[in-house]
Amino acid sequence: MLACNPASPTFFFFIILSILPSFYLLLFAVMKKLIFVLIMITTLTTLTFSQTGFSSGFSVEGGLCTSHAPSFICLNYDIHLNDNFYWIISVGAPSLVTGIKYGNYMSENSHTLVFGRDFYDEMLLRYSWVKEKGVGYSGNWSFNYGFQLVLVKWHYGQVHSDPGEPQVDDYMWYTESFLNTKGDWLMLKYLPYPLVNLKYQF
Repeated sequence: MLACNPASPTFFFFIILSILPSFYLLLFAVMKKLIFVLIMITTLTTLTFSQTGFSSGFSVEGGLCTSHAPSFICLNYDIHLNDNFYWIISVGAPSLVTGIKYGNYMSENSHTLVFGRDFYDEMLLRYSWVKEKGVGYSGNWSFNYGFQLVLVKWHYGQVHSDPGEPQVDDYMWYTESFLNTKGDWLMLKYLPYPLVNLKYQF
């Protein structure tokens, strides 16, 4: 029987292989919880800004995706950071995101960059541009139109095996974007898509 020398490269390689599965499981758990940590940070930020006089507000959107999230309907909460910037959180069907919004109210448009979970239980980074037009005289309703663009997606899945080889019982994080899906139908997920919806501001 061969003795294992603690100073040999084989020993260190064995240790690394033993640690990697636990590391990936830990990373997966951290990524799954990161969005909820951001939500708690958002809540604490809300309390801070409410004490210093900045305004915040709830809104509801419904339609072909929303300005805040890749959802059909969602409840949004905007935290006023300064004249143009907001920290936002959006909970809807079927996504949960948080991020930053820049609003130019002279031209009635906004830019939003959010991170969160989408339809397929994947993590994503999404950008949207929205033009907002008031509806009626109450000042609460608006009609929004623009486009959205998914920049990156991450999902946790089983390691792929070559054809004819046994399936490896191991998991890892996969990254998808427009760059690594060129020539594949998956590229369609990373093209700009229109969004049209109605919004009610409380």
